[in-house]
Amino acid sequence: MKHAQIHIGAETSEILLDGEPARGVTGIEFSYPKVGDRPRLTLHLAVFPVEIDAGVTLHVSDNARQTLIDFGWQPPVDEITDAD
Repeated sequence: MKHAQIHIGAETSEILLDGEPARGVTGIEFSYPKVGDRPRLTLHLAVFPVEIDAGVTLHVSDNARQTLIDFGWQPPVDEITDAD
């Protein structure tokens, strides 16, 4: 078992595992598999340098979209709603 510390800010973020910085992290997932279980931290890592310069379609998951709407966000009129 590792001890994780996660600090996410507007400008910088840091993930420490047993006090050591996790490098190359491109994303995280934090979940509880079952009530009472130890939380699960999944790290998505960049295993080699990547650069992307392209037009993209931004996707917001249905759960995140609904949470944003609940907090007063108004989706764009021409929003494309595709689910994962």
